[in-house]
Amino acid sequence: MSEDLYDVDAHIARVCDEYGLGSPLSGGSADLEESRRLVESLQADRARQAAQAARRLRTVDELRLLWERTRGASMALGPHAIAFRSLRAQVASALGVREATAETMLWTARALVHELPATLRALEEGRFSERHARILALAAADLDPEQRTLLERRALPHAAAMTPAKFEQKVRMLSALLEPEKLAERARTAKDERDLVLEPGRDGMAWLHLHLPAEDAVAGFNFADETARRLQAEPGETRTLPQLRADVVRDLVLDGAALLPPAESGSELREQTARPRGVVPTVHVTAPALALSGSQDLPSDLDGYGPIDPETARRLCGAASGFYRILTDPGTGAVVQFGRERYEVPPELRRFLKQRDGTCRFVGCSRPAKLCDIDHTVPWEDGGETEDRNLAYLCRGHHRVKHRGGWSVRHDPDRPGVLIRNDPDGFEYRTEPRMVLTHRGERPAQTPARHPAAGMSLRVQTEWADDPPPF
Repeated sequence: MSEDLYDVDAHIARVCDEYGLGSPLSGGSADLEESRRLVESLQADRARQAAQAARRLRTVDELRLLWERTRGASMALGPHAIAFRSLRAQVASALGVREATAETMLWTARALVHELPATLRALEEGRFSERHARILALAAADLDPEQRTLLERRALPHAAAMTPAKFEQKVRMLSALLEPEKLAERARTAKDERDLVLEPGRDGMAWLHLHLPAEDAVAGFNFADETARRLQAEPGETRTLPQLRADVVRDLVLDGAALLPPAESGSELREQTARPRGVVPTVHVTAPALALSGSQDLPSDLDGYGPIDPETARRLCGAASGFYRILTDPGTGAVVQFGRERYEVPPELRRFLKQRDGTCRFVGCSRPAKLCDIDHTVPWEDGGETEDRNLAYLCRGHHRVKHRGGWSVRHDPDRPGVLIRNDPDGFEYRTEPRMVLTHRGERPAQTPARHPAAGMSLRVQTEWADDPPPF
């Protein structure tokens, strides 16, 4: 075999020449000019986006300064101060982003406008992306003014020539060289931010992100990789290496025989005492009855994730030992209105609201309802009633913002479950319920059930005719 066969470009050129197709790497002058024009258009778009991002950051900082002067929203008081949380909510609502994103934007804007002006000017000139600027602002946050200026001067020349990921690595190294003695201290502080996050994916899949100290994360990956490679070498194994790595970690997470990790101050693994360490998931599935019976292939809803295929829903629901109602019809005696008779929300109404809302009902918040408070929209002390049209789930932080941060809320009288919320400047935002449920004399829309084997609870839609559920 001649060496030129390894030259893919040369091989393609010979094939094109043989069939009279011309060179694939060249073209007529008009084609080349069009190609150059399109590339230049992409470059111009990138520059315009960067300049627009810089203007947006300046506007965000102007809004922050205005709130600081007029409403006391000082960032020096910390991110949990009510005035700052209200400002953060307003920015998030106006831009249609998560509040965590809005908070990052507020801190980035302040840093670029007041501490890293050269970076902001370069962003306005379109020399790199907003993400490059945000990376540099975050790295400079804990530096003193002299070190911050030095980091900016050393890092900026690399920004335009690097992707954000490579630029972040470069900035981390430059920052570490400025304060090598503080690396251990920062690592100890960052360790407190470890977390586990679920991110829904597509086609019935999801990502499970584990934020750990780097040495633990690398060791964990290496263990999963080595175990997967050993399994792959076994006869009859057909799974790919990525599939095996995922299955190894899945089995470790769900394994009920594992030992508990050491206590914070210890080093020895601990024996089980009460219940297995393995995850006992609580899964909520909302499924049309016809999908469960197999009559129709309709999608179902996995709480905390989204749509799942009917086969998976039927498999989950098929092992259920029984069903009980979230809301029953008038014949059972359960109701969804309690007027002024009681302040405490009764269990059946609480279940209904959790099913309806799913998450905190503040604009953009996705904290699960099970971790939230139930708020009387019109406060009880002001005559508000304990009924579904005056109740909604709010996380503790947004509960405080609603009562003390200048926001107002009301229920849409024509659309059950829809909330209309106004920020302190009067701008209006609507939030939709996770699902619309029927009640008040109609057949209840949802019932949950228990999956005894796996510790799962299932929610099943029961909008069939007069026949009993087909189980």
